[in-house]
Amino acid sequence: MVRFVDGAPRVGSIRWYHSESQPRALPVGHRLINSFGRGLLKAEFVALNLLAQALAVALALGVRSGEAQTTNSFVPFPNNSTHSNASVMAAIANVPTNVGTVYDANGQTNDIQIWNYGTFEYSGPFDVSSTLQRIRNNQSVANTESDDGGFFNFYSYEFPNIPRMGNNYYMEFVVWPFMNLTNNQYYSGTNDYASMSYPGSMRLLIGLGGEVYFTGDHYGNGSQSDAYYVYPQPAHILPRANARNDPDRLPP
Repeated sequence: MVRFVDGAPRVGSIRWYHSESQPRALPVGHRLINSFGRGLLKAEFVALNLLAQALAVALALGVRSGEAQTTNSFVPFPNNSTHSNASVMAAIANVPTNVGTVYDANGQTNDIQIWNYGTFEYSGPFDVSSTLQRIRNNQSVANTESDDGGFFNFYSYEFPNIPRMGNNYYMEFVVWPFMNLTNNQYYSGTNDYASMSYPGSMRLLIGLGGEVYFTGDHYGNGSQSDAYYVYPQPAHILPRANARNDPDRLPP
């Protein structure tokens, strides 16, 4: 009968085994030769195991290196039938530089959800300050994702909590964390949240008046119907007097 030997070195799922029908007692010379042979086999197998591990590491590094080399340069926001650079710059000029935290409808920040084609990816705090800064810098990813900075006009069922302000009032922006604003570069070969590939399911909607909304479910296959708030915050978490007197706040 063949059985597996406990503690034997492995490569993948392969394990050394021997047959229990082998003689239990061998002459001394044979035992020495047999022991020597087993030692060689064990040494060779350990070497193979180390080699396999080294190859696995090298392959992993190669994949990461390949991802890191997927480098793109930002471009200015375009001007065409679906984009207006001037509109983008006018809208972002109305967004305060100290905002970026994402809020739910109750003013909470620790339950913001990210969904990707129906797959739940994340729940917790979320901040979009770097994307807002990218927009201020006139740094667009429209060369790889054409909707970045484009006009967003609603279907009737989309984001019912966002006030309708007429055509071409809101613009859509990709939210993607792998970027270097100083070097004018972003990296599209790395997955976010392990399974989300570029451009991902995270978007900002920015209105000409400086309103900023966030969705973590751009493709609409998750549980979100309303957009999250960035600026202004949900009115009911603010003092009513401030909400009434501040035109940048939502009405109470």
